[in-house]
Amino acid sequence: MSRRDVLTPATLARLCTAIKALSLTLLAAWLLAFLTIGYPWTMVGSSFDALSYLWMADALSHGVSSPEAAFGSHLLFHGRLPPGYPIYLSAFGASAGAEGLWRANVAQIIAVLAMAGLLCTYVWSRTGSGLTVLLVTLYTLAHPMITPWSFELFSEPLYTGLLLAVCLIAGSERLPRAWLWAALLLGVACLVRSMGLVLIPALVWWLARRSWPRAILAGVVAAAPTVIWSVLKGPPGEGAGGSYLAQLQTQLASAGGQWLEFALTQGTSLVRSLAPGALPEPLRLILGAALLLLFARLAWRERRSPSLDTLFVLATLAILAIWPFPGYLDRLSGPLVPLLLVAVIRAVTSGNSTDPKQTPGIVWISSGALVIMLSMLMTLAKLTQPSIRSAEVELRPFSRNASVLGAEDPTFIAQVHLASSLAASGLSEQVPAGQCISTTFAYWVRLFSPVPVSDTVSPFSWGDNPCRFIFLINLASPRDGFNGIYPMPLPQDQYSLVFVSSETPEKPMLAALIERKD
Repeated sequence: MSRRDVLTPATLARLCTAIKALSLTLLAAWLLAFLTIGYPWTMVGSSFDALSYLWMADALSHGVSSPEAAFGSHLLFHGRLPPGYPIYLSAFGASAGAEGLWRANVAQIIAVLAMAGLLCTYVWSRTGSGLTVLLVTLYTLAHPMITPWSFELFSEPLYTGLLLAVCLIAGSERLPRAWLWAALLLGVACLVRSMGLVLIPALVWWLARRSWPRAILAGVVAAAPTVIWSVLKGPPGEGAGGSYLAQLQTQLASAGGQWLEFALTQGTSLVRSLAPGALPEPLRLILGAALLLLFARLAWRERRSPSLDTLFVLATLAILAIWPFPGYLDRLSGPLVPLLLVAVIRAVTSGNSTDPKQTPGIVWISSGALVIMLSMLMTLAKLTQPSIRSAEVELRPFSRNASVLGAEDPTFIAQVHLASSLAASGLSEQVPAGQCISTTFAYWVRLFSPVPVSDTVSPFSWGDNPCRFIFLINLASPRDGFNGIYPMPLPQDQYSLVFVSSETPEKPMLAALIERKD
């Protein structure tokens, strides 16, 4: 029997129907997990950015009504994070209280769902295929930007939605002055993620092929919100963190002569970041490399007249290639994934003849659908682990943290977060009045402790800390104990142990408070 006899129109229709049905089932299962994990959503992650956004939103929602809001106000005008995402959270009344945390998570859930809706609209406008819409949506939701990072408070879903809206509006032939609206939306996106600034030259170049006056005006409009905010802001202050350029310079200086190792780390991190996080690492590298190669072929073919989507992907790849923290590329590359994936799908399918039964098109589509559905299945397997799905009542609020969802032992990491939160809440009973504590995870401790908290001078080190007391949190794996974070054993001649939180004497510490000896 020939392939023509096997791949009849009826057979292809049944295959597409089966893929659509399975895709819809996987999509519904992911949505259920996204809404139920950590319900009623009264906790946020322990990361610097997530808690910074929360403090900033608190200051915008309720003014300087608490120490957390006061610190958020400081970050708004002296920090490195742009104000767009905190403004969005503040519209929902986000704050550091229990109700405010619930509102913050509701805002994030709405941002993710709105992004998914815009993604479906974008893919349909580019391909006109319902099957492609489902597959690209599954791939994007399985990407680390969404699972697990967007279960916490991160700005990428909002930024991605705005970026998709820019692409949709810029190419619209029905909307009057679509180019101006696209520029305005891009300006808003730059206030959500400063990475969007690299897209302004891409938009200007794309518009310049039609009209230089429009291109220049669009560039001014897109840059104006960031310029105005930069003028209003004060100089960097405590807790602001260095600029990304300064951090990149530091990283390059520390690389010494190991340029090949540095380039290899950056390259493999970027390639791997384009694939869903639940896949095995070798498969992520292969899939990411295949996507980049296919996109490079498309970009070369369009070199004389590239589309706006292609220019946006190229500009984002250029900045990510030199990003000073390659470990975060899994999250930061997310916004370009839908654009890149749709471009590759269009390039592959448009290059075939009109009969898919006689071309590699059916092979590409079938294998691509298989990989995407496998990615979502493995993602759901992580989200539906018994330790997450049936967590003890006191651990459930912490099960939404990205570090828990991505851990080999989710129960242990949730126990660490619970123990550290309980211990931080009781620090006022352990630390004398007028004393402060130092900790590497100051933002997390500030969520629970009324005691003044300072970052350690040198992260994960013992010496030269500004406070007499040091609060330790074990975020390493169970087999490492504190060794992955703090130098152990405890230097007995310099510090004494005030208290330690541990599930059992045989298991690693969850949290501890130590005091410097005179």
